[in-house]
Amino acid sequence: MKNFISLLFLIVFLSSCYKEKKTIVTVLVKDENGQSLQNAEVRLFAEPTSTSENNLINDYKNFSNAKGEVFFNLTNIYQPGQTGVGVLALEGKLNSLFGTNIVSVEQEKNNIVQLILY
Repeated sequence: MKNFISLLFLIVFLSSCYKEKKTIVTVLVKDENGQSLQNAEVRLFAEPTSTSENNLINDYKNFSNAKGEVFFNLTNIYQPGQTGVGVLALEGKLNSLFGTNIVSVEQEKNNIVQLILY
């Protein structure tokens, strides 16, 4: 009986030690020639399913670094046990260049997507 209780305690203890991994979207911003673009403004957002209400729960903006990378940490919108995070839209601009794309965000992964500005 003592071994059973010890085993039960061990199973409960180990199952409660689950460490959630980060859910990240990495956007690689490039021009039409494949060159990385620094200081491009990138917006990551959920498009509303209804046009009557335009309340966006997830709307993030950030700027690309010297390598043309933009990072969005979406760990706070993912709940353990949830299937997927969602399909989000991307918009990017730098001076007269503009581009759009979408990303299907998978939970607890680094989701990498290219955004080409024309």
